[in-house]
Amino acid sequence: MIDCRLARDEEAAACLALVPGADAGCELLIARRDGALAGAAALAWRSDAEPSGFVLQLAVLPAQRRHGVGSALVAAAADLVRGETAGLWTLPLDADSDAFAFAVACGFRPRLRTYLLGAPLAFAAARLGPKVEAAIAAGGIAARAMLRPLAISEVDFAGALVSAELGGGPLAAAAKIRGLLAPANRVPPQVAIVDGALAAVVLCHGSGDTLVVEAMVVAPGRRGGHLSQLLMRHIVEAGMAAGLASGYFQSEEQVVTTFDILERAAGLAVPTRLRSHLAVAA
Repeated sequence: MIDCRLARDEEAAACLALVPGADAGCELLIARRDGALAGAAALAWRSDAEPSGFVLQLAVLPAQRRHGVGSALVAAAADLVRGETAGLWTLPLDADSDAFAFAVACGFRPRLRTYLLGAPLAFAAARLGPKVEAAIAAGGIAARAMLRPLAISEVDFAGALVSAELGGGPLAAAAKIRGLLAPANRVPPQVAIVDGALAAVVLCHGSGDTLVVEAMVVAPGRRGGHLSQLLMRHIVEAGMAAGLASGYFQSEEQVVTTFDILERAAGLAVPTRLRSHLAVAA
């Protein structure tokens, strides 16, 4: 017998241990099979997807797999959000992964693609330069922005900003950012400060001869005004200053502004991972 329900406070630690990408701000579900702990799931709100909904992460203990625990957790999560939102989203998954195959078997359907765009940094800088210079000359946000590496004191605020846009919970996002602040990272996360407040954050890292930009998040109210283009050129120039030769940039297709910038800077876009959606009937 499989029992899935909301986790009690004393069960939260066990759930978070099974789903390490989640944090205590998520809704947690626990699954027991014949009374024994079998798996857990976490639900985090995501506002920027269309339709908006909850990101579902789940894990099943190896000894409990292939007994219906995972599908029972999906069903319980759907029941939990029914009436509140249109459905559930997965994290980005490789199309040939077991996790993707499981999601499809549970009724999820691919909806959003994450693209990887690559280019020599000198080429990207040349492509971005004229647009950015025109934006600065026009004034507005781009002309007022100060760009610099993210400070350790800004990690929690940056984590909340990233989580609000990309899901996963602010604690998990903050932990990700702290990891990117390691001394070995030659191009740590960067921020834009406008009128004394954090307006945007870029999650990036550099190693070997390669810069990887994982995400760019601009705060609501600071979008437009070419701030994203300015930040992207800043990141490219930071990578070149660190001695890196090439760059890889990730973007989901629905983040139209960022995706357009990356296409302009790097050209060819290659789909790499998929987010899938499960519609939940009212």
